[in-house]
Amino acid sequence: SKNGALDVQMRDMVFADRGEVASLLNSADALLVGSCTINRDAPGVVWDILSRADAINTHGKAAGAFGSYGWSGEAVPMLRDRLTHLKYNFVGDGVRVVFQPTENDLAAMRLYAAQVAAKA
Repeated sequence: SKNGALDVQMRDMVFADRGEVASLLNSADALLVGSCTINRDAPGVVWDILSRADAINTHGKAAGAFGSYGWSGEAVPMLRDRLTHLKYNFVGDGVRVVFQPTENDLAAMRLYAAQVAAKA
């Protein structure tokens, strides 16, 4: 942002209106996507919403991904690849945690979110 203040918008992709989320992701200065890994993939709702991104509007915007997993953890790297293909400027490698985040995991996530925001 121009003055250092952020207007953070958070949506639960399962319950949110997909049109509203698509509008937000196309107009946001930065994007953080969170997803669990189920059956070695991100859930379908995540892919559905990201399919609504307009690569012209998202080109060069900062993005990141984070998520939890139990065994394999593919969702975050898959999201990194998808966001990169959408021409977002993906920051770092994302944050992955096993099952439930620890205090250290939450601290790493706060740091990562700040790094993504700094690129906005």
